[in-house]
Amino acid sequence: MSCTTRSSWTGRNARSCGPLRPAPRWSALPAYLPWAGEHWGNAWITFQPLTKQYSLEVVRGSHQGVQYDGTTFANPDDPTEPLFGDGSLPRLPDVEAERALDPDAYDVASWATEPGDVVVIHPRSLHSGPAVDAGCPDRHTLVLRFFGDDAVFRTLPDVEGHPLRPQRRPLRRGDGEAEPGGPVPLVRLPQARLKRTPP
Repeated sequence: MSCTTRSSWTGRNARSCGPLRPAPRWSALPAYLPWAGEHWGNAWITFQPLTKQYSLEVVRGSHQGVQYDGTTFANPDDPTEPLFGDGSLPRLPDVEAERALDPDAYDVASWATEPGDVVVIHPRSLHSGPAVDAGCPDRHTLVLRFFGDDAVFRTLPDVEGHPLRPQRRPLRRGDGEAEPGGPVPLVRLPQARLKRTPP
């Protein structure tokens, strides 16, 4: 990822993987989100020591390659079941099946981590959280997403009836413009109001 003059964060995911999950699930996030560009970074943080075997895996250089369709994560018999399936994006490769036939089929990087370590990847990278098994029955992680100047809006496939189908609501004043290749619009969400309870 290139250096930028500014950065902001777009969100976070806190995950606790368990119960046992027998196989890794590979994905590349832009198939699920309407943005593109070079200046994106996912900071992957674990709250426990993890050996390389149970840590995040990333296919080196894949963020500069093909943008694949996502997976539904719903079919345990087909880890590449297409998210959109309309042919606008190529099907996600079955990385684990190909690695089973040829361990060198992909240049996969992974690192043993300790609490306080941060692994930063471009979200377009093919990546996976490995299987959760008896050797590591739980994995607790936090992912923070950051972006810089080269972060642009792009449209997702417009598949009728799909849960990620682009919403057709008009932009409100202050939302910015949502043009492909343009800046990512800043959508103002209602503020949550917390009620204070007297002690």
